[in-house]
Formats: sequence, C-alpha cells, structure tokens
Amino acid sequence: MVVERVKPGDKVSQVKSRTCSDSRTTAAATNSSAATLLMTWYQHADYGGSVTDVYGDYGPCDAAGYVLDTGLSRYMISSFRTYNSCDGQQAVLNDGQSAVYYYGYGTRYVGDRANDDIGWFKVWDAL
Repeated sequence: MVVERVKPGDKVSQVKSRTCSDSRTTAAATNSSAATLLMTWYQHADYGGSVTDVYGDYGPCDAAGYVLDTGLSRYMISSFRTYNSCDGQQAVLNDGQSAVYYYGYGTRYVGDRANDDIGWFKVWDAL
C-alpha cells in the first residue's frame, strides 16, 4: 500500500495504490519506485503470519509523519516494524478514543488491549 501525507481537512493519509502479491519481493518492486517503506504490519505476534507493507509517497518520516488507516482492523495487527525514521508510533484503537504509544523500530506484540483492534497508526520521526 502506498499512502500520501495527511492533507488539511483529512484525518488519515489517502491511499494512492494497493498491490497484492504472494511474494514480498514482487510487491516491494512494484511499490518502491517512488515510495519509501514506512511500516510492516504482521497478523501475529513475533512478526508472524500475513504481512502488509506500507509505503510513503513523500519520503521517510519527519516530525509531521503519516497517519495510516488500518481499515477497521481488517489487517488484524499483532506486531509491527517501522523503517526510515518512523521511530514514534501512536496506535488508536477502533473505538477512536484509546491510544497506545510505542517507540523504536519494532514491536513484537502490541499488547492485549491493542491486539487485532488498531484502527489507525500515526508514525513520525520522534528524535
């Protein structure tokens, strides 16, 4: 999936394109020509199960970052990794009220409260 930066008046980054593939190499080649890998969502804890790679159309994370809609938990996220200066993450749960913060470049398990219930992520350069 390739996303834009959040535009004024929008709550989340608009999706520019989606590519499905049985091979991460094929999907990466399709998306990487003009985009920067921001985040990988994993279906299971410890980086297991199905994966979704999210690319940013405007380069790596900066202080403003990106806001990534997870499709009302269609992706069932249990762990994730971030890349390219996206070392700050805020996960907002599907209730729209509860937020969980993570820092660093990998979270092996999002925790019982957030497991399979993340509605959107904000990722940014926290340093």
